[in-house]
Amino acid sequence: MKVFTDPVSKIPPLLESDIKTKIIISKMYINDILIMNYMIKNQYGMIITKDHDIKNGYDVIWSNDYAWGKTMLDVIIKQYKLLLPRGYKMSYYVIESKKELKTFIKQNQITNTELETELLELWKKLKENKK
Repeated sequence: MKVFTDPVSKIPPLLESDIKTKIIISKMYINDILIMNYMIKNQYGMIITKDHDIKNGYDVIWSNDYAWGKTMLDVIIKQYKLLLPRGYKMSYYVIESKKELKTFIKQNQITNTELETELLELWKKLKENKK
């Protein structure tokens, strides 16, 4: 699992092609707010995020300006620049195996949640696309 925290000052350890074989997760938190999202490529070739408020248990709807982009880095930097001035801390994870995914789920206490189900389904889909 690759982890990074500042996509602006340091080049992140990810390739745009990773969207096809790995899960990219953003974790954004401040005080009692914890939002996690993962990225997918939609039918139009745009990168979009699926966001979850972990502590309150509901989906988050971002402004269209921040929820999609032409590249993963585009989306990451948009959200980073929006949330950093508001005091959020951010971490980004590049999940490279099912074992890493299960470790991430357990460490972040998202077992038995909608997010866990979606991440496991996404991993399955990524592996099927690889065949």
